[in-house]
Amino acid sequence: MYTLFLLAIKIIPWLPVRLMDGIARIAGLVAWFVAMKAREQATQNMLHVLGLQVLDTSQGRRKLRGIVQAMFCNNVLNYLTMFSLAGRKPERIMRELHIEGREHFNAAFERGKGVILSSAHIGPFNYLFQWVSLSGYDLTIPVEPLQDPRMLDLITGLRSKNGTNILPLQGSASMRTVFQKLRTNKAILLTADRAIEGQSSEMTFFGDIARLPVGVAQLAKRTGATVVGACGWRTPAGEIYGRFFPISLALSEEQATDPEQIQQAIVTLLEQNITEHPDQWMAFAPIWAGRPSRALAMTHL
Repeated sequence: MYTLFLLAIKIIPWLPVRLMDGIARIAGLVAWFVAMKAREQATQNMLHVLGLQVLDTSQGRRKLRGIVQAMFCNNVLNYLTMFSLAGRKPERIMRELHIEGREHFNAAFERGKGVILSSAHIGPFNYLFQWVSLSGYDLTIPVEPLQDPRMLDLITGLRSKNGTNILPLQGSASMRTVFQKLRTNKAILLTADRAIEGQSSEMTFFGDIARLPVGVAQLAKRTGATVVGACGWRTPAGEIYGRFFPISLALSEEQATDPEQIQQAIVTLLEQNITEHPDQWMAFAPIWAGRPSRALAMTHL
């Protein structure tokens, strides 16, 4: 895999966007066809979002199958985009990404207590945090360590090309860095849709109980940092958008110090963004403990 990634870094930056889109489409459909376990899990996850009633009609079943196929295609496109960062000039990234809600981002920094960006694995997230760094903000992203340290170094090099600080989570030293960044009014990005490491809790998500990370809310309580939602997406025409949402700033002063209120606001925003862009949610791992199935989504459609 490491050799394959090295090869991709050398080739992908030279490919035109249209060819990258075509490769992502073909490779994504192949992955959908052969990766049975991932297809099963993605289908089950999407049933939580769309509801079991989507299986009641042939039109609904086609919709579900199309969304799951698009999830695979968009996942491949995200990898290709990451590989292309090695050859993309900063001005091109800034030109291609349309940002909405920047006023919420700026207002959070004006409070002077650090900013926690609560994001998710939706859309072209590699582009969104490149914009943050290229706009002059100090951004740190804690990441889980990989089994192959060479892969971690490779991915870190790509994602940190324009100044983003990638911080492998390795003991208390990592957390000290996070606290220090927030104390000096810098930004930290954490994802809120996948409980891998750190604190998590069971809560209602799209009507069913899921286990979601609560690190953003807990960190905000401990540090007083301002929480801002961040989401990116691609339009059917291929345009790339990013949007910032007020979370702490939309709550009352009392609510903004309550981790349960912050967490609920994060989950509500997650549901909103996933509902708007279900095909761009990279959800291939278990999230919910029970329900759907409907005979394992009719054997993956």
